[in-house]
Amino acid sequence: MNKNFHNLFIDVKKLDEVFNDAIIVVDTNVLLMAYQWRDITFETVYDILNELAEQDRLKIPNQVIEEFANQRPRRIRDLSNDVHSKILSRLTSGSVKDATKHAELEGVIPSLVFFENTEKLLENEKKYNEALTALTSAQKQYKESLNNLLDDIKEYIDNDPILDKYRKIFEISVLDEPKYDDQELKDDLERRKKENVPPGYKDKGHMGDLKIWREILSLANNNVIFITRDNKNDWVYKDSSQRIISARRELVEEFYKVNNKTFKMLSPVEFVEKYSKTKGHNMRKEVKEDMEKSSLAYVRNFTLLNAEAHGLSPEEIKSGNNLVLRYQIDGLEKKINEYLSVAYDEKILLDDEYTSIMEELKLAEELKKENLSLAKEQYSEVLKKLQNVFSIVFD
Repeated sequence: MNKNFHNLFIDVKKLDEVFNDAIIVVDTNVLLMAYQWRDITFETVYDILNELAEQDRLKIPNQVIEEFANQRPRRIRDLSNDVHSKILSRLTSGSVKDATKHAELEGVIPSLVFFENTEKLLENEKKYNEALTALTSAQKQYKESLNNLLDDIKEYIDNDPILDKYRKIFEISVLDEPKYDDQELKDDLERRKKENVPPGYKDKGHMGDLKIWREILSLANNNVIFITRDNKNDWVYKDSSQRIISARRELVEEFYKVNNKTFKMLSPVEFVEKYSKTKGHNMRKEVKEDMEKSSLAYVRNFTLLNAEAHGLSPEEIKSGNNLVLRYQIDGLEKKINEYLSVAYDEKILLDDEYTSIMEELKLAEELKKENLSLAKEQYSEVLKKLQNVFSIVFD
C-alpha cells in the first residue's frame, strides 16, 4: 500500500476517547496568560493544572520553561506599563482640578436674590462642591494606592507570586532537559521549512517550536493533548473565526508514526470547558469570558515582540499606532498563503485565476506601505475570493 494512502487510515482516537487519560502538555503562552487573567480565572486554571500534576498527567517541556523564564520579566514590565498608561496617567487632576476652580455662583450673579428657586440652587451648589472635595480626596488616595501597587510590581521580578504558585507544578511536571545534536536539529528545521512541514517552518529561523515538538514526541506510549493559545498557524487548522479545528495532519501522523498514539490540540478555554464538564459542572461564565477575550495588550505585545518581522518603524514601536491593523493583516496574509499552498499542490486555481489573485496581492502589498486600513480591506477581498473558489471546488 502506498505510504501516503496508508496514512489516511491511521488509528487516531476521538477526543472523548483519550481526554480522561491523555498526557496534557501546556505551551509557554498558556503559562504567561496568568499575567493577563483575573484572579478567579488563574485559580481555576491553576487548580486544574495542579490536579493533573498530582496525577502525573501534566508534562511541561523544558523549552517551555526556558521561554517562560525569558518572557516573564517582560510581562511584569507590561503590567507596570499598563497601570501607568491606562490608569495612573489618566488620573491627572485635570477635570477635577478644573471643576474645583470654578467661580462661586454668587460671585458671578450677585443679584441671585431676584431669581426664583435661589435656595435650591445654592443648596445644589453646596452639594456639588462637597462631592468635588470628596472626589479630590478619593482620587488622591487612589493614586497613592496605585503607586504602592507599582512598588509591589517592581518586586515581582524577584518575588513573583504567580511564579511561587507555579513552583510546585513545575517541580513535578517539567520534563528533563533533552540532549540535542545541534547540527541534526538545524538540519531538521531546514528540511521542515523547505518542505513546509510543521512545526517550525514559519518560525523565521528560530527552533523553539521544534524543540517543544521533539519533547512532545518523547512522551512514548501516551496519547497527548497539547494546550496552546490560538496563534500557532503552523500547528493547527482554524475556522473562519480563527478557532482551532484540529492539529495539523502532519503532526498527527508524525506522532502516530513515532508512538502509535493519538495527538490532539485544544485552546485553553476549550480545555478548561471540557475538563469542567468531566467533573460534573459547567465552566463559570466569568472565567470563560476572561479566557476568550482577545485583549489589545496581547495583540500589542505579540506585535512588538516581532517588530522587525512586522515592518514597524521606530515611531510606531514607540507610539503603538497601527499595531492592531498590522497584526490583523499578518493573520490575513498567513491565511492567504495557506490557501495558495493548497491551491498550488492540488492545482485548484486556473492560470488566469492565479494571475488575478497575485495581481490583487501585489496591490495589497503596495497599499500596506501607504494605508493599512485599505490594505486590510484588500487582503480580506483576496481571502474571500480564495474561500469562494475552494467552496465551489469542494462543494
